[in-house]
Amino acid sequence: MKALTPLALLFPLTAAPGLADVLVVDAGGAGSYTSIQDAVNDAAQGDIVLVRGGVYPGSVTIAAQS
Repeated sequence: MKALTPLALLFPLTAAPGLADVLVVDAGGAGSYTSIQDAVNDAAQGDIVLVRGGVYPGSVTIAAQS
């Protein structure tokens, strides 16, 4: 039986899918966004938009994506 090299053991780690990002919306500016719409616009499939408590004026539109 052939021994596995360290490179062969690391390969599955590099082939793993990427982790989702968490986009934090905070009306007071403590997050990455102060607008829910801006966070939604920047979100990719699988990302989480975390909205902290606060008042967010306006509306939010989520466009369908393929």
